[in-house]
Amino acid sequence: MRNWTGTGNDPQTSLRIITSDEEVCTMVPPDARLLIVDDDPAIREFLKTRLMMEGYEVSEAEDAEKALERLEEHPDTDLILLDVIMPGASGSIFSEL
Repeated sequence: MRNWTGTGNDPQTSLRIITSDEEVCTMVPPDARLLIVDDDPAIREFLKTRLMMEGYEVSEAEDAEKALERLEEHPDTDLILLDVIMPGASGSIFSEL
């Protein structure tokens, strides 16, 4: 499982992707395009608002099918923040892409 954490509110902020054992895997540049996929609108809105405040370009989808549509619209998406347990097709389909 991967989680994210910000590094501050300064203009040089970047998103760190960490594993469950806190090992940093990669840095996402502040101008990256992100996709949030979650069936809970409150979670999507919170993440979108917070990440946009940090300068990221963010799109969102409420399910796996919509997420695939967003990826077709924006094939240059750098990172997907994904809820893997959702109604309908689960987020696990993305591990097969």
